[in-house]
Amino acid sequence: MCSLEQCNERDGEAGWPFAMAATMQQRSDRGLGENDIRIKPVKLLHPVLFPSGRPKLLLLVSALLILAGFLQPLNHLPNLNVMSMIAFAVWLAPAVPLICVCLRAMMASPLSQVWALFLTVAAFWIGLCLTLLGSAFAPSGSAFISAVQGCGLTLAVSASLLSLAPEASGERAEWLAVSGLMLASLLAIWSLLCVPVVLIQAERAATGAPYCIAPHGPSRSVDGFWDLRGFSFYTRDPGYKDNSGWYFHGVLIVEGAEGRQYFNWSPRHLRFDRIEHPNRYSVSVRKLCSPRLARKRERGVTRYSSARSAVPGPRPFRMALPS
Repeated sequence: MCSLEQCNERDGEAGWPFAMAATMQQRSDRGLGENDIRIKPVKLLHPVLFPSGRPKLLLLVSALLILAGFLQPLNHLPNLNVMSMIAFAVWLAPAVPLICVCLRAMMASPLSQVWALFLTVAAFWIGLCLTLLGSAFAPSGSAFISAVQGCGLTLAVSASLLSLAPEASGERAEWLAVSGLMLASLLAIWSLLCVPVVLIQAERAATGAPYCIAPHGPSRSVDGFWDLRGFSFYTRDPGYKDNSGWYFHGVLIVEGAEGRQYFNWSPRHLRFDRIEHPNRYSVSVRKLCSPRLARKRERGVTRYSSARSAVPGPRPFRMALPS
């Protein structure tokens, strides 16, 4: 039993938010009356939500960054087959760190150390195999960024599962989980920072002329800032491996004084490269979108159009290669 001042001082050192619940109890000792009350602390929120330690705070922040940087739009609901369920599991992977943080907050007792280590190792090897398989079937120009994305997700899921281990595992396991999530969150930050970079580079390439941004391929669309992230704005269509077509990562169409000019987005160099001969590709880039002045907000890729008048002059950009 402690006084109100002692309880507040102890709770402040622990860093947990407490509410003081009053319970009526008859007291005969120390000369107290029968209607005196005794104050006891009652925990309202789990320390994971208001962490007292730096590792727990880093887990929460990293989980939110990974969700924002890696999660892709869900185009359709999964079917009841193996490949569809695997694709859905890969889509859900960026949400696993946040799910683990919530589970750690709601569980009355931590997960068994044996189960936590088993799930961590299993997730690591499954993610590594899926990453290698996806990189093998990815286009040559997207193999590296696809591998980086897969490794980041594998690291994030494995580290978040390791964080479910009991505190008896030691600080080494806790900081190992935090380090893995921090590395994955750095990749997520890069993905998010690509959005302003794409818009700035588009303005530089257009030099004041109307422009629009569109994907090049049958499986993607650009409907908002969400689709311009680093792990979203690159091609996943391997059509040119059989010489049937060429797919660029993303196409910028500029309506200049000398006619339309076409640029390809380069995730490696973070810039738009000039497409010198757009009519030579079997998959056309000419009618992907229509450049226009952005006098009002419109749905679709035209919301990224320039609002200034066209400025003539050459654009010093190199020829774009699909690789």
